[in-house]
Amino acid sequence: MNRTFALIALAAGLSASAASAQTHYFTQGATLYSTSNNGATVSSVGITFGGNAVTISSLAFDPSGNLWGGTTQNGNIYRINTITGVATATAIPQLGGQSNTFDFRQNGSVLEAIIFTNNGGGNSTIQIRNAATGAVILAPTAASQGFNPGTPASAYV
Repeated sequence: MNRTFALIALAAGLSASAASAQTHYFTQGATLYSTSNNGATVSSVGITFGGNAVTISSLAFDPSGNLWGGTTQNGNIYRINTITGVATATAIPQLGGQSNTFDFRQNGSVLEAIIFTNNGGGNSTIQIRNAATGAVILAPTAASQGFNPGTPASAYV
């Protein structure tokens, strides 16, 4: 019985250590926040593109650990430096819409961006693009339109 308790305590100790080592990111307006040590430390940096503040509405990490952010200001998706907040333009074209959510998957040597665009009024689409070139892999079709705008893209992937 003592051994079982020790193993549970050890496992709990490992889980707590692993969780405290993680950094989580979130945005509010044009500010990127990071929190670690289970929320004990919060840091922030302004997000800029070309020296101008960029309001980011959605975030996703690609499989290589790069942080990407989408904005409804112009529909662009940017790669964001988590230390400086500098946003870099990507080949993914302007998406438009009231909100864009996205995720990434590695398909062989191609990094694919899976993008959900809510244009309001039930006019929502899903598309897949090559993240490096912006080339369309799967274009929005009648079958990928009209989803509930309140449902995030991850529910369809």
